[in-house]
Amino acid sequence: GAPAEGSAPAGAGATCVPLANRGSHYTVRAAVGTPPKALDLLVDTGSDALIVNSCQCRQEKGCNDDEKCFSPHKSSSFNQSHEFKGHAHKATMLFGSGLIESRIASDVVRVGDASADMTSGLFLLVSRKLNIDDKFEGILGLGPPHEAPEASNASRLLDPYGFLEAAGVDRFSLCLNRGGRGFLRLRTARQPAPLGSVAKAHWGLTLQGVSIGDWRLRGICTAPDERCAAMPDSGTTLISAPKEQLKVLFDHLCEHWPRCNASFLENPYQTKNRWFHLERLLLDCHDWAGLPGMELNASAINAELPHLRFTLVGSGGERQRLLLRGEDYLAHMLTATYLTSAHWLGSQPLAYQGKKRKICSPAFHPMNTTSSNLGAIWIMGLPILHKYQVSFDRGSQPPSLSFAEGPCDGCDEVRLHAGGPRSAGGRGLLWLDEPPRLSPLALEGL
Repeated sequence: GAPAEGSAPAGAGATCVPLANRGSHYTVRAAVGTPPKALDLLVDTGSDALIVNSCQCRQEKGCNDDEKCFSPHKSSSFNQSHEFKGHAHKATMLFGSGLIESRIASDVVRVGDASADMTSGLFLLVSRKLNIDDKFEGILGLGPPHEAPEASNASRLLDPYGFLEAAGVDRFSLCLNRGGRGFLRLRTARQPAPLGSVAKAHWGLTLQGVSIGDWRLRGICTAPDERCAAMPDSGTTLISAPKEQLKVLFDHLCEHWPRCNASFLENPYQTKNRWFHLERLLLDCHDWAGLPGMELNASAINAELPHLRFTLVGSGGERQRLLLRGEDYLAHMLTATYLTSAHWLGSQPLAYQGKKRKICSPAFHPMNTTSSNLGAIWIMGLPILHKYQVSFDRGSQPPSLSFAEGPCDGCDEVRLHAGGPRSAGGRGLLWLDEPPRLSPLALEGL
């Protein structure tokens, strides 16, 4: 169909690639080397490096024998030209989920119909300590462009180009279904009314408060000395935010949820914090939003829980409010049950009862990350990307983002601004069967 009013047509070589849903993250199939070796790489807008499992890692700690890996000696286009005293240059990367050690090399990489000669831009993973239970074969970083380094071999090694830059991709979009596949589109159309990024090393926007309905919450990015930034990140499972601000949010969620507020008023002696009652009720979500052992009723959840709105502001003052319903900000999981339930914001459980049950939990993670320039950081993980199709423009000045609701139907559909719900594959809550993944934003300087 025709592009949306105010948008530019997709560039030459536009391509769409399906993404596999791994629960805590999504992966894309990439082809590395000559002949091509297929690897499933974690899609991460919170970093920009292209990292692939080296088969050498199988002989070292951290890699599993059932994971696919890349053998440099089997690729005729491979080049490990940068060495120091006979050894390849190494890089150590600290992610929220752990540590990766890699060697810098060169080879050709293809994702969909986009290909790149990754000269000194291919990181061969040789050792890792990651808190990821699923198979891990590498990372496709989709971060914003870096400021151009000085033209020297040394600066080129210290700040290698990512795949998008090497492949000449200025614009791309992500569309993720909660209960099904996602889709990565490269060389997409320019979107109308984008929000200019306020961060340099990451995709970031100013966060000017969180609201329940039209009620703006005090204590969350509202005062002049409460500067905040929101960073959409496909490599982070939950929404990560400062612990004290999450306590404020949860207290207000309970106050505006009649069932929770009634529980607090009936039993105020248990705790003076409403968020305690919120957590207890969410643990028992099957009691009020479904039957034990059966699927939860999303309509019942949305009717019970308040809606959240996040006000995002771009570098030029452009603003957009993102809406999350109850089903959008809850996570569903099978977990061990204890004599005393674990308090999400701190206390420890007691004796294990020897059985598991399905529970709900807020899809938020307490993490105090701050920036001297941007303030407190909210890392907007999968809950935002499940609700909105996010378009990223690396070629605009500054780099920019756009959020659009609409169906996420597949690579044969291009409907960025169509209204209506997600496809059937997107229904259901965020399901976690492994620990949530944290992006490198958790640990990098901002």
